[in-house]
Amino acid sequence: MARYVVETATTAVGFTCARCGERRLARVRSSGWGNLSSLQGESAGYAAATDERNANADRLLGCVSCPACGYVDPAHERGLMLRAAGIGIGICAVMTGLTWALQGAPTDVDDLIAFSVVFAACLVLFALPMFLVFRAQWWAGAVSKVSFDDPAPAVPFQGRPATRPPSPFDL
Repeated sequence: MARYVVETATTAVGFTCARCGERRLARVRSSGWGNLSSLQGESAGYAAATDERNANADRLLGCVSCPACGYVDPAHERGLMLRAAGIGIGICAVMTGLTWALQGAPTDVDDLIAFSVVFAACLVLFALPMFLVFRAQWWAGAVSKVSFDDPAPAVPFQGRPATRPPSPFDL
C-alpha cells in the first residue's frame, strides 16, 4: 500500500519584476507531495515533497502581478493557454469521435466536413472557456497565497539635503 506525504509551508522567495525591476521579498504558501514507499526510502519522499513545494511556490509567484507596476509575466499566461487548449482539444476530439461512432462511422466527404465543423465549434465552446476558468482559478489562488513584504524605506539622495519627499525620478 502506497503512503504519501503532503508538505505545506510558507516559503520566503525573492521577487524581481521583469519590467520595472522592483525587488521584494514574497511569502508564498504552497504545498507538495511525495511518495514515502518508494524504493529510495522515506527521506526521498520528504525531499520530493519539499522540491515540489518549492517549485509550486515559484509557479505561484510567477502568477501574481508586480506590486509596483502591475506587470504579469506572459510566459505563465501562455502556459495556461496551452493547458486549456489541450483540455479543450481533448474534449472536442472525444465529442467528435462519439458523434462519428453514433452516426455509424460514415466516411463520405460531406460527413467529414460536418464533423470538422462540429470539432471547430466545440473548440470555440470549450477551449476559450477552459482558458478563462484556468486563468481565474490560478490568479485567484495565487493572489490569496502570496503576500509581499513592505519595501525598504527609500534613502534620500546624498548630494543635496532632503527638503522634500524623495521622487521616483530622483537619480
